[in-house]
This record gives sequence, C-alpha cells and structure tokens, in this order.
Amino acid sequence: MKKLFALLTAFILLISCVYSQNTSQNVTSKEMPEFTISGKVIDSLSNNPLEFVVIALYQTKDSILVNGTTTDINGNFVLKHKGIGNFYIQVSFVGYANKIIPNIILNPRSGNFNINIGTIKLRPSAYLLQSIEVVAEKPMIELRADKRIINVDQVLTSKVGTALDVLENVPGVEVDEDGNVSLRGSQNVTILVDNRPIALLGDNKTILEQINAEEIENIEILTNPSAKYSPEGTSGILNLQLKKQKSFGLNSMIRVSGGMMNENIEDFSKFKPFLSPFSAMFAISYDAKKFTVNLQYSPRYNKHYEKGSTYTENYNLNEMHYLNQNNYGNHGGWNHNLQGTIEWRPNNNNTLGFYAAYRYRLNSGESTTWAEYLDTLKNPTQIYNIIRTSNDTSQNMSFALYYTHKFPKKDHKLDVNASLYPSYSPRMNIIKRNYFESDYTTPSETMQPFWNKTFSISDNLQGYLKIDYSYPFNDSTKIEGGFESNLRIYDMDTRYYKYLFNENIYLLDSMQSNHFLYDEYVNALYAVFNTKIKKWGFSLGLRGEMTNTNARQADSTDNKNTYYSLYPTGAISYNINKKQQIQFSYSRRVYRPWFGYLNPYIDYSSYPYISSGNPFLKPQYINSFEISFMQYFKKGLIAPSIFYRKTTDMISSYIKQLNDTVYLTTFENFKSSNSYGLEITFQYRIADYWNLMLNTVFHYNVIDGSNVDASVKSESYGGFARLNNQFKLPKNWNIQWMIMYRLPTETGQGKRGGFLNSHLSVQKSWDRLELSMTVRNLFNTAHFKMEYYQPTYYSLIKNYHGGLGIRINIKYKLFGNYKEKHLNNIDEMENNGTNMF
Repeated sequence: MKKLFALLTAFILLISCVYSQNTSQNVTSKEMPEFTISGKVIDSLSNNPLEFVVIALYQTKDSILVNGTTTDINGNFVLKHKGIGNFYIQVSFVGYANKIIPNIILNPRSGNFNINIGTIKLRPSAYLLQSIEVVAEKPMIELRADKRIINVDQVLTSKVGTALDVLENVPGVEVDEDGNVSLRGSQNVTILVDNRPIALLGDNKTILEQINAEEIENIEILTNPSAKYSPEGTSGILNLQLKKQKSFGLNSMIRVSGGMMNENIEDFSKFKPFLSPFSAMFAISYDAKKFTVNLQYSPRYNKHYEKGSTYTENYNLNEMHYLNQNNYGNHGGWNHNLQGTIEWRPNNNNTLGFYAAYRYRLNSGESTTWAEYLDTLKNPTQIYNIIRTSNDTSQNMSFALYYTHKFPKKDHKLDVNASLYPSYSPRMNIIKRNYFESDYTTPSETMQPFWNKTFSISDNLQGYLKIDYSYPFNDSTKIEGGFESNLRIYDMDTRYYKYLFNENIYLLDSMQSNHFLYDEYVNALYAVFNTKIKKWGFSLGLRGEMTNTNARQADSTDNKNTYYSLYPTGAISYNINKKQQIQFSYSRRVYRPWFGYLNPYIDYSSYPYISSGNPFLKPQYINSFEISFMQYFKKGLIAPSIFYRKTTDMISSYIKQLNDTVYLTTFENFKSSNSYGLEITFQYRIADYWNLMLNTVFHYNVIDGSNVDASVKSESYGGFARLNNQFKLPKNWNIQWMIMYRLPTETGQGKRGGFLNSHLSVQKSWDRLELSMTVRNLFNTAHFKMEYYQPTYYSLIKNYHGGLGIRINIKYKLFGNYKEKHLNNIDEMENNGTNMF
C-alpha cells in the first residue's frame, strides 16, 4: 500500500511539474543551465534505506512546485533541474513525518552544478489513509528557547472539564480550591488565549470555566517573556492556544459530558450524590482553499456544595472571647457560549479574520452560617445565623479582527490584532441575620433581626490593539517591533437596602451605597533584537509604557494619575550540543491592581468579617531572573530551573482588627518581597505503554510589610510536587493517574495548610466515538486550611470544596473529520528546542 501510494504521488508530482514548466512565461529551459541534486533517505530509527520516497523541489519565493522524483531501492535519488534561484526540498513518505531541506541555491556563478545534500533521516509517524490525516504523536512537553509548550492531547484528564482542569496538570502551575491559578507560587500570572489577554473578558476563573478542555491545543509557559509581550503579571504568562480546524470541506462534532459529586463533601462515607457538572459542545465548520467558517455552541451547568468553619479567639474580650462559625451552602448555574469565526485567505501571503462570541451566565447560590460567641468558660453569650441568597447574570460579548501579511522574505511579516469586549453583569444578594436563645430555635427577645439587600450592576468595556512587525536581516538575526494599546473602563454601581420590619419594605441606604468608576489606558512601544553567533544566542528588548488611570466615585471629582515605565528584557543561551542547552533570562514586570482591589465599597455580608478595596493602591514592580538547563535523552528529558524574583510595593491582602469584634480584610502595598525558587520537570518513558512526568516547585519567600504593620514579616518555604503517570494500552485504552502534594506555606499574617490531591482518568476511543471517565479528588483530601496568628487574636479557617467527583465524557464526530492534523517532525522539534533564535 505504501509503494502504491508513493507511485501515485510521484505520478501526480510529475504531471504538476510538467504543467508548471510548460506554463512558464520566463526564459525557456534551453537557455537555463542544468543542475543535479542528489542524496539518500533512510529510516532514522533503523538506518535502513527507504524506497519510493517523494522528493519535491519548490521555489522559495512562492512555494511553487517545479520538479520532483523518488528514491530507488537503496534510498538514493537524483533530481535534474534546469533553472536558477533559491529553492527548498520537501521529503515525504507514507508513515513518516515530512522534512524540509531549505536554502538550495542554484547559481551558475558558483561553478557547482552537482549538489549533494547528504543523508536525510525520516522519523516514523502514524498515518490514517482513509481521511488522509497524519497523527504523529507529540511529546507531552516541547522546550523552546523562550517558552515551554505543553501539548494538551497528551494530558488525558484534559478530555473532560474546563481549562482549569487542564491547568491542574501543567508543570509549574497550581489551581486552588477557588479556581485561582498560580505559576511558581504566585497568583499574579497573566493568562492569554490565542495571544490575547483573557483579563479583558472578566475574571480569570469565570472565563477559564467557559473554555472547554477539548478546545485547547497546547499551553505555552513564558516565565521571562520578551518585551514583545505585556509585562503584566508577576510570575509570567500562560498562553492557551486553541485548536484550529484543518480538515477541508464540511465537518461537525458533538461532545457531551456529565458528572456526579457527593453533597456530603466532608465525609465520603455518607455518600449523597448529585449530578454536576454537565456540559456539551456542538461544532460545525466549512473549510475551503481560501476561506474558513466555523460556528460553535457550548452550554455548561455546574453546581458546587461548600462546607466550612471559622474559629476565632479574641484575647481582649471575656464575654465574646470565642467565636465559632459553621457554614454550609451551594452555588452554581448555567453558562452558554456561542462563537464563530470567518477567515479569508486571498493568497499565501495574506490572512484576514473576524471572530465574535456571546457568553451568557445565570448563577444562583444559597448558604447558611450558624455562629456563637462564647465567654472564657465557653458558655454561649450570643447565637445567630446568617442566611444568604444570591442571583447573578452576566452577558459578555467579544469581537476581534486580525490580519497577517507575509512578505516574500522568510519570517518577514506584519500582524495586526484588534478586539473589543463589552460586558454587563447585574447581581442581587439578600442577607438575613437572625438571633436566637440558647436552644438555637427560639428567636431572641433582646436582639432584633437584621436583613439587608444589595443590588449591583457591573457595566464594563475593554479594548485591545496590537501591531507586531518582524524583519529578519538573515537566518540568524532579526528585529521585532510594535505598538500595543489597552483600554479598560469599569463601572460598578452597588446599592444597599435595609429591611424595615415595621413597614415590610427594603429602604435604600445611600450612605452605604457606592458607585465606583475606574478608567485605565496603557499605550506601549517595544523593540526586540535577536541574534545567534555560532552556539550562542542573544536577545535584548525594551518596552516603554505610558499609563493613565482615573479612579473615582460617580459623584466626586476625577482622580487622574499618569506614569511612565520602562521594561527591559534579555536572554542569553548556549547550545552545548543538540540535546543540551543552558539559558539565562531577565525581565522587569508589573502587577497593576485590579479595579475590585481599588473599590472602597465595604461588604458587610459576612459580619463581623467585612471587606473593602483600597483606592490608594500602587502598582507593584518585579525584577525576575532565571537560569535554566535543558537535557534531552532517548526516552525523555529533564529541565531544572533556578529563579529569583524581587518585588517592590507588593500588593497583598491584609486583615485589620477595627475594634474588639470587627475584622476588615483589605489590600495594602507591602514594602517588598523576595522569592527564591527551584523547579524541576522530569519526563521519562519507562516502557512503550508507560509515560511518567514529575514536576516539583520549591520556593523560599521573604515578605516585609513593616511599612504597614511592624508585625507583618515572614520567612517561609512553599511549593508542591506532582506526579503524572500515563498508560497507553492496546485497543485504544488510556489510563492516567495524577497525585499532587502542596506544602504548607507561611503568609504575611499566618499560615496556609498543605493538602494532597489526586485524579484518575480512563479513556477509550474508536473511529468516531470517544468515551472517558475521570475521578477527581480521589482520596477526598483536597481541602483548604488557613491560620492567622496576631497579637490580639487567633483564627482558624477550614473550607471543603467540591469533594470527590466523577465525570463521564462522550464525544462523537457527526460527519467530516473534525480532528486536527498534527504534522510533528521530531527532528525539527529538537532543533527548535536547542536553538535560541
């Protein structure tokens, strides 16, 4: 079959060459000198010669096929061509990854009319003749000069759930119980989707929950990105690259996923199941030579039960010395996501596309908290409960226009991206506080109940414009430059109502209502110079930004602020050999406070624990240094990195004790922090069916908040270790087991507890059908614990989120072939991993 297909390909190739030469309008072939190009093709694993390999000669300037031949029984080929210029050869064979041989210069002045390009090694790959689809398996991790690439298809748990589920398996990344994403111990990480910041769409958790894991192709990790990227974020950038449809014609796919969780999240022995989450996706696309149209709809339902407790000792009081709180509740709802893309490719050098999306979320929640104050003898002095109900909706729209122009010179291109993101989110909260006698049922005769309601509307608009230009001087030197502009306009109107029992109405309290406005404009210019000298690679970049902000109450005067910042970046690499590389990198970064951190509105919903933003917060600046080493070997790789981050004006949450019973959580700029860390990623294929990946991150943190409170100083160790085992079994069965342990960590005012977490996944696939099952929080041990040690009080907080859960995923290709082509030339991958620029 391979020989037959190769012969057919060679015949078509010959006809194409004859046609392209006969239609030439230039100098006739008789006037052109004849060149002979020869070589040999072998299997990279066995070194055996390969017969009937297709050798195709293309013009570099326009990729027009001009000639071709095939190899003989000994793997040798001889290709004769009349013509001059710059060409490249594509070597292809059924069951093997294609290989490109660039820079074939045919010039009679050189005097060399016989060009031998030597021995070419082809890597075997899988080939599906029925749909003409190459599916060469990618490694779990690819190492590039400035980034690490995690191929999501190699993470089995990624088949079920959302982008948050995928990130739980990414080296160096943690996702906590509340969906907060950390990179190397820092939650101040910038998250991009297809190179565009998702912070423009809303909070990270909400947007990541709306992205189906099935949609993600790979995740790029940039811990010290160049000046080309926005410096926003302490620890770097996570760039989620979504899948691009590459099958011609009409294609469609449907996926359904359902799960079951335990309502008794603290005690699995008391199993009370409920169905959650549920998600589905229907996708249809049409791909022609010059245009692509696709449409996708994905609903998702998710519900969580939560249980927690708070224990506080107040050293200043006797009758209210102890406070015990126990809470139980649930929240969740529906998310709907409709999106579409139109892309037009008039020729090989120009691409114009338009993307639009509409997202609608409808969530509700309810919870009950029982609280009791105890005296020093632990006798109750006050008993009450708090009943909370909430309803919120959000509507987000996304519009993006992108254009790419490729100039005739290789890697010479212009990219333009423009986006607009309007959003509208109303939310209603009702809080009822009721007091009781010591029997916990009889209403108190001395304490009156207190009910209130808040209604808030968030009406936001964000915009984004980015122009990138790249010009290569030669194969080893290039310069990049561009412009970026970000617009953020936030409008948060919160109205507070008190319930009047005598009149049976809620009355607006204008003194506790708040209408906060925040505008931010960031304009930037950048330039990056990259060059390679033998085994050395160098990158130098500089980014200049002008930031304009205006934070104010709707009924007050403007509070404008303008500041300028420079962000230098640099990297030096040395390629010891093809499988070893060492690199040093540096970048200056910034973390600007989110508008929610700035909003001075005081939230009393968890009284006596209240919260508020700080409108006087300043940006924090980070200087980040890293030394990394990369070692490939036959069955895997190891990549250790040492990093250091120096932060000034560190933004941190801070708890103030306002009086003997009330505690305010707000945000402050601490003086500084220093973080020293080590990350090691180790991947090893123990057997053909067993792949193992170990990722560990350890860091030592020194926090100095003495400018806010003399007692806010801490030194602590933190980090985590995660082990992934993936088993590929016969008949398309796959099993993956992940186990992770997070170390306890000291914070500026207390200590966060460690925990163990584990997931187990099983997958089975057929031609068009795929089934998978995932058990999350396998041992029901992923819980949150926090302790605060202060001179006037001690507090212990415990929270249980989610508990053990089971998810089942079903995917079916309706028609066409909705699976992407993965043409993975491992030789090329290794070269990219060991060449800086």
